[in-house]
Amino acid sequence: MKRYRSALLAWLVLTLPAAPVRGEETIELFDGKSLAGWVDGKGRPASKGWKVEQGLLMCPGRVGSLFTEHEYGDFELAFRWRISERGNSGVKYRAKFYEQALFGRPGWLGCEYQLTDDATLNPGPKYVTGALYAVYEPSITQPANPPGEFNESRIVVRGDHSEHWLNGQKILEADRGSEDWKKRIRASKFNQVDGVFENHQGRIELQDHGSPTWFSRVSLKVLDE
Repeated sequence: MKRYRSALLAWLVLTLPAAPVRGEETIELFDGKSLAGWVDGKGRPASKGWKVEQGLLMCPGRVGSLFTEHEYGDFELAFRWRISERGNSGVKYRAKFYEQALFGRPGWLGCEYQLTDDATLNPGPKYVTGALYAVYEPSITQPANPPGEFNESRIVVRGDHSEHWLNGQKILEADRGSEDWKKRIRASKFNQVDGVFENHQGRIELQDHGSPTWFSRVSLKVLDE
């Protein structure tokens, strides 16, 4: 019996997914050939909808968002992406599920790095590529490459501080909990959601907003103390 329990314990250790640890090398969240490591909004392994074509992770639109199987707190996320004409998407971080999200409906919310075709979709500075969607506009004008061309983006999160980078340029900084942050949340559509964006850990979400979007790399470094 002892031998059986030891064998079972060893099997569980080998088969359970390992959580990331600070100090490890860069974690490739997309392996270039499969949806391994990604789940749907109900936590089930991703198996349909999103595709891997010629080494690219592709969202055809209207198939649902992808989520990392692990939650992350402090991290540096780098991703290479392109979008379709008139496309609209985003990468959310520290995302969590709210029983009462926007308009009282259940759903996932997280701070969002906006991805758009700015040349044709530009409803305002808080909605352009690199904005912290609906809350902060980029402080530096750094046009994204047009649809069909890849862009390099980076999100750095340490505690309450976030940075958004686009094609090598830091374009936005925000501090959750600051008076400016509170003022902006009150003025946004998120003011109706209790505790919105206050969690210190959450999943990373590749958003499906109905537009074809491609990623060729999604990599992460853990920065938790």
